[in-house]
Amino acid sequence: MYRWFQNGEWTHVGVNDGMRAALAHLAGTDGLTGWRAALARWLDAPVAWLGLHTVLEVLPASLALFVISILGNSLFVYTTDCLRAERLARR
Repeated sequence: MYRWFQNGEWTHVGVNDGMRAALAHLAGTDGLTGWRAALARWLDAPVAWLGLHTVLEVLPASLALFVISILGNSLFVYTTDCLRAERLARR
């Protein structure tokens, strides 16, 4: 938002960009290995699931984070309600 207020231009950050940054952060001293390395290669040069790759490029990371937060909150509320119901049933 800072850049948008300052320059009037929005810098697009796609889900792919966020995933690349997360993978770079998770890389240990020996680099990425296993499925993380395979995911990093797919993010850089996909050979399969090309439609999903395109969606992840276009989808803003902020929207993906918003959806994840809504799902997490819903899961929290659901499990809290289930735990309350279980406690009441025990009494």
